[in-house]
Amino acid sequence: MDFTSSRRVPQPERPEANPTDRRDEVAASRRPGATRGRILALLADFGPSSATRLSESLGVTDMAARQHLHGLCAEGLTSFELARGGVGRPTKLWSLTPKAEELAAGEAADGHAQLAAELLTSLQAALGEKGAAEVLALRDKRLAKLYARTIDRKMPLRARLEALAKRRTAEGYQASLEVSPDGWYLLVEAHCPIRSAACACPALCDGETRLFKKALGKDVIVERREHRLSGDRRCSFAVRRN
Repeated sequence: MDFTSSRRVPQPERPEANPTDRRDEVAASRRPGATRGRILALLADFGPSSATRLSESLGVTDMAARQHLHGLCAEGLTSFELARGGVGRPTKLWSLTPKAEELAAGEAADGHAQLAAELLTSLQAALGEKGAAEVLALRDKRLAKLYARTIDRKMPLRARLEALAKRRTAEGYQASLEVSPDGWYLLVEAHCPIRSAACACPALCDGETRLFKKALGKDVIVERREHRLSGDRRCSFAVRRN
């Protein structure tokens, strides 16, 4: 005899997952390596950022973003500084380490950078510092002509700087425009595609302020404010009208 009842036994209702839980499930379903790669890409684009800002762009919780950031930190790919902004605990601003930037460039780019560094070292050995400086001056002159084709010096200064930032970004510097507290425009470069070469030959950086002045016009003043080779987290140049 079948004692199984055909009567349906009511099941307890499952609580509806809240949006935060769903975001955690989505984050958990992704490959950790893919998420970490996206974090590295965002830091390259944004510059120093909080875990909250990154989580919003990724569509995950703050906790998930922090876990990935600390994992990347353990691998030597991210670091953070504490930024105080009033009452409460200071905020951690995360950024890429030089190791991460080199990895982001890819193996082929690293090989090209290493080759450039070796060639510059050989150039200085063969020609001496004066001869190498003359070669770099010719390079800067050529670049100034290229920049002049894309920058109309009759435009307002901000428009000129935006054109220069666009050009530098196309070259891999991830340039952007800011305004400093003292009213100067800041041309900010979050990445340096020639870092290895510049380490071998610091003179590569020496002509940048002159190059930008030639590109922007005689009516501007250009000063370097930050320099990655000096230990700063980015390069920046202050610009204003004479």
